[in-house]
Amino acid sequence: MPRAGLQILLVSLGVTFIALLTGRAHGLRLDTVHVPYHQVTGVRVRLECPFVLEGEQLYSVKWYRGAHEFFRYVPAGTPSRMQNFDLPGVKVDTTASDERTVELLPVTLQSSGTYKCEVSADVPSFFTISQAANMLVVEPPAEAPEIVGLRDHYSKGGYVNATCISYRSRPAASLTWYINNKQAPRHHLVQYAPRQEEGLETALLGVTFRISLHHTKRPFIVLNCTASIAAVYWRWSAMRVRVGVQDDASSSALESKVVLLKEEGQSSEAAKRTFSNAVLLLIALLWLPQLLFLSP
Repeated sequence: MPRAGLQILLVSLGVTFIALLTGRAHGLRLDTVHVPYHQVTGVRVRLECPFVLEGEQLYSVKWYRGAHEFFRYVPAGTPSRMQNFDLPGVKVDTTASDERTVELLPVTLQSSGTYKCEVSADVPSFFTISQAANMLVVEPPAEAPEIVGLRDHYSKGGYVNATCISYRSRPAASLTWYINNKQAPRHHLVQYAPRQEEGLETALLGVTFRISLHHTKRPFIVLNCTASIAAVYWRWSAMRVRVGVQDDASSSALESKVVLLKEEGQSSEAAKRTFSNAVLLLIALLWLPQLLFLSP
């Protein structure tokens, strides 16, 4: 190859390399792609490739998940501008898609991966630029986390041992314990490996601590467990246990019983006084005529 031709080739390769690094190629510009970082299963997803031609003619737009192409848009394509390619977990709604937007039908766990948009200019440049972004599809738990192992009542100096369980999700939920609205210290926690169940994961986190003086400032302790997965799932459960006191219902019943007995006692005394007054009145009525007859 002549020296001048080699220099032109090296310059062209250099320009192309810089364009790939910066997202610019001659008139083409693609700064980013819009791909949701997290998404839950069963939801439609929109992928956006906001390229700017700046004087270039568009030759094609291609979408990939990983190394596999699943969608192609060619303005001059025949018989159709759009083409789909079978890929597990990736189904395109072509009626809602175009050169800058791809609408995915409800996603599954298989839809997770790296999505890349590749844009190519037409003649004479044929320059190509691309950008990529990751998407993680989440299967959230069907219910709030469950707290197991707690008793209704604890005495001062007793030990609390409980476990928070968030069932069947992917990935496993992140669990956090709170004691009286304060995050439990790490040394109170008992870590467990997630349980694998039919491709999903069940998360478990234990908490154990001794009832101390600062726990008994109130007659109860509130234990709260939260479960979260990224920014797409957050739920919590809470339980209140009594500390060093009788059952509130029993105490109320005892108090009611004492009040009732007092009221009954007061009624008995009043009845006695009423009976005594009636006897005195009867005696007075019996003796009153005789007193009047004997009087001069």
